[in-house]
Amino acid sequence: MNLARDLLLRLEAHSRGERAHAHRVAVYAVATGERYGFSDDELVVLHRAALLHDVGKLAVEESILTMRGPVDPESLAVMREHTELARDVLFEAGFGGEVAEAVRNHHERWDGSGYPQGLRGASLPFLAQCVGLAEAFDVHAFGAPWLSAHGEAAATRLIASYRGHKFAPEVVDAFLAVQPILQPVLTR
Repeated sequence: MNLARDLLLRLEAHSRGERAHAHRVAVYAVATGERYGFSDDELVVLHRAALLHDVGKLAVEESILTMRGPVDPESLAVMREHTELARDVLFEAGFGGEVAEAVRNHHERWDGSGYPQGLRGASLPFLAQCVGLAEAFDVHAFGAPWLSAHGEAAATRLIASYRGHKFAPEVVDAFLAVQPILQPVLTR
């Protein structure tokens, strides 16, 4: 975990707020996985993947990461590369295939609208779905440079509306069952 901590510190230096975001995502993802019934070993993998889900942003220019408002298509294409870059970094660092693949696929969506591969339905790694849902909640609740914070209540309603669309119904159900007891997870 020293390597994970070091990577998060580097990411925080590169893009302010990323470390707190990673810790919140890890809390939400692990609580969701625990509710769903993951084994202890699966929860360890999920925790690592959630903490390191955005480590590929180290290779993305800071000016792109901090853009305000809608992101132009060229910058969006660069930003989307962070999932593949993270997978490569994590494989090289020895984090293992499950962690690296969960990180690579955390922006895939149940309906096939995600990236980088356009996976859909049952072909999505379940760990990646937990990380992706936790990240979506956190970004909508607490904001990001390109998106204003909407608060936890609005983010919870949004996640509920994504059930069976952006996220697997059982992942949404597990998250919604634990989300009220996670209040507040503020580590800014």
